[in-house]
Amino acid sequence: MLNKFDLFAEVEAKTLCIVDYNNTFIKKLGYEKNEIIGTPIFSIFHKSSIKIAEKELKLLTENGEIFNLELILKTKKNKKIYAKLNARTSNKNGNIYYTFC
Repeated sequence: MLNKFDLFAEVEAKTLCIVDYNNTFIKKLGYEKNEIIGTPIFSIFHKSSIKIAEKELKLLTENGEIFNLELILKTKKNKKIYAKLNARTSNKNGNIYYTFC
């Protein structure tokens, strides 16, 4: 299982698309740098984790943070990656973002 601090992605709340990431994020998921910006966040979750991710995203919006969420991510080649994630909301110039790590 990936350590919760290995991956970092920032998602714009309005579009639910990835706007920033770290190198570990793209390496572990098998993407090139130019492929991941603008990608919907749900595209990186394995199909077995989508409903959980959707439910937790609602809680994130309501509570401002979630901790130790166990989900299955998927690589570009559809390989499963088991991960434990934390997430929190932030406000940047009036725009809301979700940060996953």
